[in-house]
Amino acid sequence: MIMSKSDNNNRVLAVFVLVAMLMSTPLTAAAQDSLRDTPYAYDARTPSAGAMAFDAVIVRPLSLAATVGGLGLFVISLPFSVIGDNVNESGSRLVGEPGRYTFTRPLGEFEQAYNSDD
Repeated sequence: MIMSKSDNNNRVLAVFVLVAMLMSTPLTAAAQDSLRDTPYAYDARTPSAGAMAFDAVIVRPLSLAATVGGLGLFVISLPFSVIGDNVNESGSRLVGEPGRYTFTRPLGEFEQAYNSDD
């Protein structure tokens, strides 16, 4: 019986897949055991699904608009900020704070303050 090159490649691939499946079985069993031992970490501080949806649909787009508006105000006020020597402060207040509120705040979390005084 003469085997072609594609038959040989198929056999090597089948052996490789079989070995990979056999090797991964203990890993998945260990992962399932560790998941069974740890309780689900849900507490009262976790935002509700409604709060997350409200944040994603209403608050994030509005805060993105505030970030863009703050950028425009920052550019307009830049000459005055240079004269007053407070470019960093005005940039942080007009662009940084709305940007952090938009992009770094956890979804559905409204109570944390995201200012530069941290």
